[in-house]
Amino acid sequence: MIKDTITILYVADQNRSKEFYKKVLNLEPILDVPGMTEFQISQNHKLGLMPEDGIEKILTDKVPSPKSANGVPRCELYMLVDNPKRY
Repeated sequence: MIKDTITILYVADQNRSKEFYKKVLNLEPILDVPGMTEFQISQNHKLGLMPEDGIEKILTDKVPSPKSANGVPRCELYMLVDNPKRY
């Protein structure tokens, strides 16, 4: 059984994206620091907003820059489970 899910979107403008999701979700962020904003959208699901520049620094040359084109990684999805081997 999936315990928690975290979706992290790579965004061009963290503040603009934060304001958009505040309105769309009608929620305040549970975390809002330079480099990451998080919303608790359900008991077991968080939505994170990470600037494109931030993920570029973390991943360096391992994947293409999210800014470079469509079709390159634009988000991360984590599904946390009790027993990963079973999945």
